[in-house]
Amino acid sequence: MQRRSSWLPQARATRQPSQAWCEDNGVRYVFGLARNARLMKRIGKAFRKSRRRHAGTVSPSRWFRDFRYRTRDTWSRRRSIWRRGRTRGS
Repeated sequence: MQRRSSWLPQARATRQPSQAWCEDNGVRYVFGLARNARLMKRIGKAFRKSRRRHAGTVSPSRWFRDFRYRTRDTWSRRRSIWRRGRTRGS
């Protein structure tokens, strides 16, 4: 059974404790991350490949990328990141 909930606090200051609680209690979770230069560098190759593949077409290209990531100062450990994107055709 899958359950969606928005009970977790969304404030940046409380994200780390919320993530730790979920991990310690076997709860799978999804948090939105703000775009930043380090994340964009990690997904850049997938984005460029998608744009090249669909250059000159009218259909959109959807792509996905997953990797391990850790913030420089707010997370206590590396976490699994999943990013999806969409490149529009010309």
